[in-house]
Amino acid sequence: MERGIRGVSKVLLLAPFFFFHYNIHSAEWVAGFAARHLVHKNGKILKAFFCPRDSKTIEKIIIDLIGQSKEVYGAFYQFTRTPVIDGLKAIHKARNVPVHVVVDANGYTSKVLSLPTVGIPLYMNNANALMHHKIMLFKGVLGARNVVMTGSMNMTDAGTQRNFENVLFTDDADVAAQYEAEVRALMDSSYCVTEVESPYRNKESTSRIKKPQKKMWFDEE
Repeated sequence: MERGIRGVSKVLLLAPFFFFHYNIHSAEWVAGFAARHLVHKNGKILKAFFCPRDSKTIEKIIIDLIGQSKEVYGAFYQFTRTPVIDGLKAIHKARNVPVHVVVDANGYTSKVLSLPTVGIPLYMNNANALMHHKIMLFKGVLGARNVVMTGSMNMTDAGTQRNFENVLFTDDADVAAQYEAEVRALMDSSYCVTEVESPYRNKESTSRIKKPQKKMWFDEE
């Protein structure tokens, strides 16, 4: 009986060590995930992935890049993928990383509306056509690179996990500059919801928001 108690005591004493070691090991593995899957032997990044075959890999790359970023830009018709939204909120709260997200005014949901509640401005584009981009720009990652992610994938559960989609990553400096300019132009032409203005702090207040109605180019006069 005493031996059994001693054995259990040793396990309990060593448990914090193993837990700490496991967390450190996991953190190191996650931190190198994007580099291992994106950077070619020539040092460049130009890599295509396809959903749903590569869904898990794509999301791990995104989370890793978010964690490294010094600034993040995003533009999607819909943005509802919880792990990605949580990652953006985490870097903003922990390191005050600037995050800029543009969504279509008719494509927003309560999940993306949680961004302004932690101080991340959300830009709602209400142009006379759909804001149908799928763009993320991660600045200052993988050795001070600016990495663009684009393709057909919306940042939704269906887009990232179930649909047939394509995703492309590149660190071409000229391409990154063009994508940043495009997202900034969308920000300038969109309504910005800030923390102070945000009425989206709970379900009751969210229900009071009416989605803007667009007149689409294909609508009849």
